[in-house]
Amino acid sequence: MPDLIDAAQAPEPTQQPQSIEALLPAIFDAVADGVTVIDRQGTVRFANEAAAQVMGMPSASVVVGESFAALADAFELLDDDGEPFDQAKLPTRRALDGEHEPEAVVRFRDRDSKKDRWSLVRARLLKGETRDLDLVVTSFQDITKLVVEAQDAVRVRDEFMAIASHDMRTPLAAVRGYAQLARRHLATTPNDLAAIDRWLGDIDESAGRLTGLVSEFMDISLLQGGNPVPMQLQRVDLVELVTEHVRDQQGSVDQSHVFSVSSDAAEIVGYWDPGRLGRVIDNVLGNAVKFSPAGSSIEVRTWSQDGYGCVAIVDEGIGIAERDHQLIFSPMFRASNARGVQGTGLGLAGSRGIVMLLGGEITVQSRLGEGSTFTIRLPLNSTTTSVRASGADLHSA
Repeated sequence: MPDLIDAAQAPEPTQQPQSIEALLPAIFDAVADGVTVIDRQGTVRFANEAAAQVMGMPSASVVVGESFAALADAFELLDDDGEPFDQAKLPTRRALDGEHEPEAVVRFRDRDSKKDRWSLVRARLLKGETRDLDLVVTSFQDITKLVVEAQDAVRVRDEFMAIASHDMRTPLAAVRGYAQLARRHLATTPNDLAAIDRWLGDIDESAGRLTGLVSEFMDISLLQGGNPVPMQLQRVDLVELVTEHVRDQQGSVDQSHVFSVSSDAAEIVGYWDPGRLGRVIDNVLGNAVKFSPAGSSIEVRTWSQDGYGCVAIVDEGIGIAERDHQLIFSPMFRASNARGVQGTGLGLAGSRGIVMLLGGEITVQSRLGEGSTFTIRLPLNSTTTSVRASGADLHSA
């Protein structure tokens, strides 16, 4: 037994550690960012494989020993605005001039393919025994995906602002126009109250449309930010609410669309927010009108099933590709066959969020060229619906 213990405790033969210089290439090749080491003459003394990839080279061995200026000449170096990048402001040059760990975002545009790649470039000076022996370590972090996503977000925001401004200007112009018409009419024919009443009704309708748009924008903002949505729950008859909004929709569009309303019960009662639920119905009905040809039918059915009040809105419109069935409920998404139709891209996203807050769901069945059926299901037996936006993820499937 003592022999076994002594053997277990005996020191192992000493192994010579591998030099750190030999390990450096393997260490830096494991780093996702590109890394180069450049001397004051501009010669690349070291480069990892990621750096070679950034420069469009097959391997790091091809890069080492080359002039960095010659390698960089394969690219146009641009700033955020697409203007030529001032060579004196490159982090490597600034580090050699004594600046402490400079950094910059640089766009590398391949001169042949014109493809852009953005990098966050950082540099650090390693001082040698003499100035001629100084080295600069430069890292290149690929941020192309982040930049493209940010640009897309800005583009979507700008498109939304343009569409929202247009949609708001229309009812505002109507309000102003009817008000001016009423004032002129009063000045010339003060006793014609019927005309004044008609124009005041038009003003009220336009103001209602504007209020609805603003309310929709506010709800979307609350839902996306995870903030509470101030639901006003009360006893609502779904049959009456749907019938009322179909009647309003018929009165606000040309009469070429043929609406039909049916229900399996005289009333279907639940506790919901009538204003927001009405806006959901208006959004789906409005889409049925916008994306259906003149003269087509729009069928609206209500029924109760398994403790839920249900609404189905069926149109004969352009339909929706199967791949877009879930995406259409995402903010700002526009199906490929709907790009030419005016709209904010927020209606269905907000509708889905509101329906989810009411404890229900909204689904779609559709095929291209064969119309769409949107179905809304809402619980009948709950008076304590959650009203926190965290329960209504606008992006979940």
